[in-house]
Amino acid sequence: MSPLRMTLPITALVMLTWVFSASAKPQEFRQSFTLTNTLNESRSQQATYIPLDLVEKTALKNGFVTMIEQSVVPNQLVDRDHDGEVDAILVVVDYAARSSKKIVIISLLNGRLAPVFAAQTQAEMGVRIAAQQNAEGIFQGGLYQAVTAMDLPSTHKIGDKLFKYEGFGWESANVAYRMYFDERALVDIFGKRKPAMVLQRVGLDGTDYHTLADWGMDILKVGNSLGLGGIGFWRDNTLVKQQKYTQQSIVLNNGPLQSSAALTQSGWSDGATNMDIKRTFTTTAGSSLSHVALSAEKSLGEMALGIVRHKVQQLHNVENTSEWNYMATYGKQSLADDELGMALFFRHEDWRTNAQDADNELVIISADKTTEYYFVARWVQEQQALQNLEEFKQYLEYTLRVLNHPISVARSMN
Repeated sequence: MSPLRMTLPITALVMLTWVFSASAKPQEFRQSFTLTNTLNESRSQQATYIPLDLVEKTALKNGFVTMIEQSVVPNQLVDRDHDGEVDAILVVVDYAARSSKKIVIISLLNGRLAPVFAAQTQAEMGVRIAAQQNAEGIFQGGLYQAVTAMDLPSTHKIGDKLFKYEGFGWESANVAYRMYFDERALVDIFGKRKPAMVLQRVGLDGTDYHTLADWGMDILKVGNSLGLGGIGFWRDNTLVKQQKYTQQSIVLNNGPLQSSAALTQSGWSDGATNMDIKRTFTTTAGSSLSHVALSAEKSLGEMALGIVRHKVQQLHNVENTSEWNYMATYGKQSLADDELGMALFFRHEDWRTNAQDADNELVIISADKTTEYYFVARWVQEQQALQNLEEFKQYLEYTLRVLNHPISVARSMN
């Protein structure tokens, strides 16, 4: 049987084609914003957030691209307040001193693919599967499986090699951080010598991240300290570290411009009360900073933020005229026996005092149920290395100005 055919006059075909074309061609939606650097200095690779409450929903309905000066720039929908709902569009942009740029959000027409952007950040964790435990309880064989969520097994022991590099990590092109996923819950530093994402290579059997490799190495000795950016309660002028917990869990989120690791720990105790504490560590393209969003079910009271104490140069900038302050250390304190700078950035309104004990340089803050801060490491062997103490000071002061003057965003005419 021959297939059914339908023959129409030429005029009908033309009319039918016009109707289909007109009905299948949606209107392209555009919305413009002006992005402004108010500082009297240029800013490279600056995170810029366009709040979604300024963006017409039509622009986002079927996907969108962001363009500056006729060029597509990478973007990512992000959840800045960590409530489970995206609330901003992130772009990373270069700015001249006291300058503005126009960015256009353009909706994707039917049939167009959204661009795929190369990853400039990563959050990563590897868990060993199909392995055997030897007489000492060490996992051997099998392979590491990448995961995006994990509850800490009650049977896990420090050093059993269940987790690649003993926990989870997050990185930008500049630096990588990792946290021990056990009762220590401390942040360590992987210094990077190249901008590629490297964490997936770190900690595999047959490798040693304590030895300098082409990508870099573990550069921090944490010992009994809080590591870099660790937390503890501050009670009666004494650091009270986490001694026990009832459960720990981790959730990782990856994006091309921003990635995060959210750690929830149940049963934190200061000796008088127990509470669940959540820390979300976020890394952003173009930055060495790690942002920490700290939240709890009860008031935190006075908290200590720490940097491992190596008895090197200390730097402070605590000014009531600045929204953000810092405390930092610099000197020959890396495991490669060369220069490393570490810093904490905190809001002045949260700050109470600085302190120290045998293992830590401490910043004491006061917080209710939520607070935020940043930590950072700059290593002399990294790609854009700071070569001496003076350059590190300049970086710290520049970072203060950037935190105090985020890029402003305003609607503009199309």
